[in-house]
Amino acid sequence: MYKNEMDKLLKLVYFSPTDTTKNILYKIALELGVQINEELNLTNFEYCNFEKTFNENDLIILGSPVYGARVPKTAKNRFNGLKGKNTNIVLILTYGDVHYDDALIEFHQIMENKEFSIVGIGIFVTRHNVINCIGVNRPDKNDYEEIKLFCKKLIENIKENKYISNRIETKKIFERNNKLPIKPKGNRNCKNCGLCIKLCPENAIEQKNPRKTIKGKCICCMRCVKYCPYKARNLSKIVYFVSKLFVRIMKTIKYNHENKNKIIV
Repeated sequence: MYKNEMDKLLKLVYFSPTDTTKNILYKIALELGVQINEELNLTNFEYCNFEKTFNENDLIILGSPVYGARVPKTAKNRFNGLKGKNTNIVLILTYGDVHYDDALIEFHQIMENKEFSIVGIGIFVTRHNVINCIGVNRPDKNDYEEIKLFCKKLIENIKENKYISNRIETKKIFERNNKLPIKPKGNRNCKNCGLCIKLCPENAIEQKNPRKTIKGKCICCMRCVKYCPYKARNLSKIVYFVSKLFVRIMKTIKYNHENKNKIIV
């Protein structure tokens, strides 16, 4: 197990609207056997201009979901405020059983030239964030076994000062809008409690009328849907049906293979 006498402080940093990525990071921390020294959940809107510099004695596990085969722009903007000082970092992506495409390259590029030393990258399959009938049992027992193996190798790399930056493909990643053209909205169950407004990462819910979602801001992270205590937010049935059909077609035609985790250590 990773020992504190190595003079490293474990810090979890993540963008995780529905806590899927957060839970993977918790599992990794557990397997490393180190007490979490600090936890930074950058999901809330209050972190939109967040900046923090980490030290040489820190070990950062940085996590993000994949939306539309890319790192969400919201997460990217918040990660841009992170800097290191010869700081060890582990990059974690989670994706909903379709594909991660260029998200790995993009994530690596986001953290380049920030004085971080990447000791490992893990990309793990999870339940789909929007179409929740896809990847319904992921992560499963086999996924957790892979996380264990990943953590064992991380420990070796940290002890031996091995880094992997030169093993990541480099290519031009073009900016694009990877927001889904759908958004959840409130229904008659809404009690105007305001929780969805507080939790929204992009401040995309009308404060005076929380049933209304601002289309241009919403990233369809589904956080408001998951955590509404009155089940008062959802996608319309027709939108959900069309979205499910589209994702399944993409999964069958473009990504017609068994989805696996990817580990680089």
